[in-house]
Amino acid sequence: MYRRVSVAVSIFAYVCLNVGAFAQAAADATSLEKLIPRLMKEGDVPGLAVVVIKDGDIRWHQNFGVRNADSRVLLDDATIFEAASLSKPVFAYAILKLVDQGKLDLDKPLIKYLPEPAVPDDERSDLITARMVLDHTTGFQNEVHPGQSLKIHFKPGEKFSYSGEGFLYLQKVVEHILGERLDAFMKETVFVPLGMKNSSYVWQENFEALKANGHKSSGLVGQKRRPSVARSASSLHTTALDYAKFVAAMINGKSLRKATFDQMLTPQVRRSFQRSSRKPQGKVTLHLRGWATSLMTRPLRFSSVTFLHVGLWRSASTSKIAKKLQATAF
Repeated sequence: MYRRVSVAVSIFAYVCLNVGAFAQAAADATSLEKLIPRLMKEGDVPGLAVVVIKDGDIRWHQNFGVRNADSRVLLDDATIFEAASLSKPVFAYAILKLVDQGKLDLDKPLIKYLPEPAVPDDERSDLITARMVLDHTTGFQNEVHPGQSLKIHFKPGEKFSYSGEGFLYLQKVVEHILGERLDAFMKETVFVPLGMKNSSYVWQENFEALKANGHKSSGLVGQKRRPSVARSASSLHTTALDYAKFVAAMINGKSLRKATFDQMLTPQVRRSFQRSSRKPQGKVTLHLRGWATSLMTRPLRFSSVTFLHVGLWRSASTSKIAKKLQATAF
C-alpha cells in the first residue's frame, strides 16, 4: 500500500484555499519554516511543497525535504507531483469554460452529445448530465477495476457518491464534442492561459528527472507512474507553483463569467459528515462541481467555510499532514 505518497500537491492546494486565516495565524515565514519540518517528521513525510496565497496572489512558497528517499535529491520549484484526484477541479474549471462558450449545457443529458449510453441496457444512462458528473451524483462507482463493468447504482441526481468514472465519461463526451484529446484541450483551455508551463495530463519526457516518487508504507521508494493516456479524474502531473496558479485563478474567478463562477462554489448536494465514532459532530459537507465544501455549523478559529479537494491514490490519503498542519497553524 502507498501511504507516504507525493503529498505536496494536496498540501499546497489545501492551504491555498484557507489562505486568509493561515496567513494571519503565521506571524512570518520563519514560523512556517520551523513548524513544517516538525510536522513532516511526525508524519514520516519525505518531501513537501507549500504555497500560501492571499487575496488571490501567491505570497509565499517553500520546498522541504526530498523527492526520493533513496537518491536524496532535494525538492525544488521544478519538482513534478502526481496530482491524483486533484486533477478533477482543474477539469471542472475547463468544463465551466465550455459552458461559458455555449458548447456545453450543464443540465442537458450527455446522451444528446454522445449518442452512446454510458451503461448499455440501462435507461438511467439517459438522465446523466454534466452537472451530475461534477457534483458526483451520477450513480457510478468510483473506479472500474479489472473484471468489472461500469454500473449505475442509484437514480442519477438522487444522492452523492464520489465517482472518478463519472469524470471519465464526461471526458469522452468533451472529446467527442471538440474532436480533440483531453490533453490538448486542457493545454489550450487552462494551462496556456494560466501560464502553467509544467503541467500535463499525459507523461512528458522532461518529467523523468523531475518527478517526486511515491513511497510505500515500509519506506521503500515506489515506482513512477507515466500516464500515456489522459484521464480527467487522475492523471494530472504538475508543480506546486503551477497548481497554485490554478488555485489563484479560482479565487479570482479568472476567465469565467461571474454567474458561472458563483455556481462552481454554490452547494449542490447536502451530505452529513460523521467522524469514525459515527456520532454527528455538528458539521455538514456540501459537495460541489469538482470541489468539496465543508460548511461548519459551529465556528472554528480559522474559518467557518472551507473549500477543499484532496488527492487519494491506492488507498493513500495525501491530506493527512494537511489536516495536522491546519489544526496546528490556524
